[in-house]
Amino acid sequence: ALVTAEINTLLNRAPGGRFEPTDEFTYIQWSYDTEVILKETIKKHPELVAGRLRLTVAGKKTALAKAETVPNPRVTLGTKIVAGKSVLITGLGFPLPLWYRNQGEIDEAKAEEEGATAEVEVLEKEISLELYRNLTEMDNAAAQVNLLKTSVLEVTELLRIAGLQYQQGKSDFLTYLGSLVTFRSKKLDYYEAVYDYYARQTEVKKYLDFQTESE
Repeated sequence: ALVTAEINTLLNRAPGGRFEPTDEFTYIQWSYDTEVILKETIKKHPELVAGRLRLTVAGKKTALAKAETVPNPRVTLGTKIVAGKSVLITGLGFPLPLWYRNQGEIDEAKAEEEGATAEVEVLEKEISLELYRNLTEMDNAAAQVNLLKTSVLEVTELLRIAGLQYQQGKSDFLTYLGSLVTFRSKKLDYYEAVYDYYARQTEVKKYLDFQTESE
């Protein structure tokens, strides 16, 4: 009771209040499927959605340019004398030449389409590498949390022992206070590691909730 009152006084709490140094900070490690995350990220990443849209537009430009290589037919009307009578006749004609028309527009459209294709491929590689890096950092952060959690449990037990020794007169208050400082320092490191883990998890998940028009 004495040590509790003294610690509570130092912490600006009521002397008779209950002191609980072993409260736990909620931490749940995320179990994930790398391939599913990669597939969803590639599908929903805003830059890739925009890139695929540009590629679609470029493809339509190429198709339109190719379609315009076929000349438009021209209908002609005329008359012809048959057996002494004037007969109305029609004809269908095409301008010459019938090939290599609009080649410049076709080449330009193809170049735009190829550029859009290359841009999407580069983006997919960059985003995939970034995702793998974030997943690795998240896993490393989880390992650090688990390591620090073990350390917190150890210093919690040491703090309990230090409290008992002080109550029994086997050690002074400063020794107990030193154990408390060590405990709080380890607990702070643990909280920071948990925060870092969730921050990296958020970075990995940030594109998974986006909705695309195709869904």
